[in-house]
Amino acid sequence: MTGRGGYLLKFAIDDKTGKPIDIGDLVTKDQELVWLDIPEMEKQLNQKQAAVSQAEAEIEQAQAIIDKAQADRKSSEASFDEAKAERAEKLAQLEFRRTEYGRIKSLVDSKSVRQELLDEVKYQRDAAEASLETVEARIRTAEANFNAAGAQVRKVKADYKTAQARLKAAQADAYYVKTLMEYAVIKAPFDGIVTKRWVHPGDFIQPAGGTSDNRLPD
Repeated sequence: MTGRGGYLLKFAIDDKTGKPIDIGDLVTKDQELVWLDIPEMEKQLNQKQAAVSQAEAEIEQAQAIIDKAQADRKSSEASFDEAKAERAEKLAQLEFRRTEYGRIKSLVDSKSVRQELLDEVKYQRDAAEASLETVEARIRTAEANFNAAGAQVRKVKADYKTAQARLKAAQADAYYVKTLMEYAVIKAPFDGIVTKRWVHPGDFIQPAGGTSDNRLPD
């Protein structure tokens, strides 16, 4: 049978007589004769099916995490690109302020303009340098976030593959037990007539090679 015994649950019903199949009834090959109750295997099947459901839930959760990680990566990429574009603008401003400072300094040196004007231009140059440093810091942060987001995407994709592998394993286990459960339905091996019956509902049916007259309690 399956390597595990089971209790005789009931005899199949004859379609012609409407009664349980018994001695003297004609049966055909592969016709269902007896249904067994195998509590241990039913419990195992329930556990395997629960494992499948859990693995499916993990797949859904992993996909949601992937979607979020990819969205985070896209957002960090946008921030990185924005910071780089701003750096180009700040560099141009700084170059202008430095050129302006050099021009005004030449005029101050030649006594053409007052020192106060040079001080003002110097302040603007220093502010442009500070602004550029701020943007550079933003770029470093944005780049780090972008790289971290990329690493996170790779990790969650690997986790997703692992979850897929667990699901396949759980499905295989459940299918194996479910296949064994098919042996709980005993079928006629060939066309013929039932001539003897050694068991009754409630009897414990041993697997091949075993014998027992145990019965389910009333």
